[in-house]
Amino acid sequence: MFCQKCGNEIKDGAKFCDKCGTAVYCEQNITVDSANVETHKTMNFNKTNYAGTSFWCSIAGIPLFCCGIGLAMGIPATIFGALAIKNKEADKVKAYIGLVVGIIELILLCGFIYAMIRDA
Repeated sequence: MFCQKCGNEIKDGAKFCDKCGTAVYCEQNITVDSANVETHKTMNFNKTNYAGTSFWCSIAGIPLFCCGIGLAMGIPATIFGALAIKNKEADKVKAYIGLVVGIIELILLCGFIYAMIRDA
């Protein structure tokens, strides 16, 4: 039997995949040739959610704006937004929002740090 998520061969009677931890939903012995397993692995591991991560990192930084800590959320927002665009993820709106808000947060963070250094 093979894992439906990663294509790893699963021992008979196992409840979870040893490699990725996915629950085994069916106890049938499924025969899969190695070409299909490799295709299945590639399809599942190329699915990322950088756009969603970028979006939520950028949004998380907004409420913490006044203390400067939230502005640091611009770093992962910018990185994940750029990765989402590079990987051509389907959710382009979230990727661009995360990237733009992340860049704005980074610019504000630099200004915040400059103001602290200048006044010290």
